[in-house]
Amino acid sequence: MKKSIQWQLIISLSVVLLIATSLAIGGIYAVAHQEANKVFDYYLQQAVMFTPFHLYEEAEYSRKDLLSEDIFMQVWNPDGDLIYYSNADFIMPRYKTIGFQNIEAFGSHWRIYSTSRRGHDIQVAQPDSKRDLLASNLAQRSLLPFLVLIPLMLLLTGWIVKRNFKPVTQLTLAIEKRSPTDLAPISAQGQPRELVPIISALNNLLGQLDHTLQLQHHFIADASHELRSPLAALKIQIQLAERAKTDLQRLQAIQKLRNRIDRAIYLVEQLLTLARHDVPTIEKEWVQLNPLIKALVHEYQVLAHNKGLTLITISPAQNITVLANESGLEILIKNLLDNALKYTPTGGEVKIGLENSPLHINLWVEDNGIGIPEAEKSQVFERFYRASNHQESGSGLGLAIVHNIVKQLDLTIALSTPPSGQGLRVTVQFPQLLPVLG
Repeated sequence: MKKSIQWQLIISLSVVLLIATSLAIGGIYAVAHQEANKVFDYYLQQAVMFTPFHLYEEAEYSRKDLLSEDIFMQVWNPDGDLIYYSNADFIMPRYKTIGFQNIEAFGSHWRIYSTSRRGHDIQVAQPDSKRDLLASNLAQRSLLPFLVLIPLMLLLTGWIVKRNFKPVTQLTLAIEKRSPTDLAPISAQGQPRELVPIISALNNLLGQLDHTLQLQHHFIADASHELRSPLAALKIQIQLAERAKTDLQRLQAIQKLRNRIDRAIYLVEQLLTLARHDVPTIEKEWVQLNPLIKALVHEYQVLAHNKGLTLITISPAQNITVLANESGLEILIKNLLDNALKYTPTGGEVKIGLENSPLHINLWVEDNGIGIPEAEKSQVFERFYRASNHQESGSGLGLAIVHNIVKQLDLTIALSTPPSGQGLRVTVQFPQLLPVLG
């Protein structure tokens, strides 16, 4: 069963209310009980005050009409003779102490009051059991309102909690009524202050989801558009192979078909790479750049050699560590090397290097090829955009993939002309951070 904050709050408040009420009842009961005992003490004093002294000792000394059934009186004359007692079953010894005291007699506890008037010693007593019973009855009567208030307060607590949770219920219903395509922000106007951060976080999530869906829609549209041409070319090439009249023509058609298939595979791979890295965030980790660059340069040396190019690595001796994503950096460097090797003519050079400064770490790839026109440098990061001076076949996705990875890793990228004045230098800048050890 799922936990309910609403019911937990109701139960918690009810328990706190019951505990507080119980403490209050206990306190009120104790005070009422104490006050009742004071009243009984006052009654004992009054019983003594109203005892007549104008009677002769030989006369009947009886004032039972002034005494309740649970109060017993004894009177001694100045000679110390007991001249009156209200109940022969409970004749107590004479206590010399003036005032109130607690004693034990006849197997129970008593509260007595002793005083002297006109030479007579008067002593009144009352059993504690009677006092406690009467005091408890009086105290319980003072608690009767609580017996009515407690259930009312519990009901009121539940109603208040449910009423204050109403905005949460309304917000839930408003979200449930939305269609799957309705990603508009939720209005926080009129909402309780506690719900505003939740609504803000939800709106932020909806915004990211809307952005991701838009990217997917654009990606699907762009991919379908870009795949249409190579697939149509494949179909034409297959038809040419079928129409070939000689083995030589058939072999040539098959070779062209193989080349077009390779291009289509490369395009699909680039599209899948772009789709994987077309997300707002990526998990970061500490990555050592020197061994990563060394491994990738070794991998691309064969391709550079086959094209008659020289691939050079320039990096400091010390190992450089950056906060990034290793697989993302590998794809980034591969695409930069692919572009540099592709657009550098035979006999040219491609360099990849690292620069370490107090504030930044720069990873750069440089070639002495045809470069990119200055007016188009801001557009080459768009999908499927190819510079106007590029004649080589390509997907137009390499720098778009690089740009996406750079955004995910919160890095910066810049295009510039090498010091030689020819070609293109792509620089990716990392912030200088100290790796956390342990």
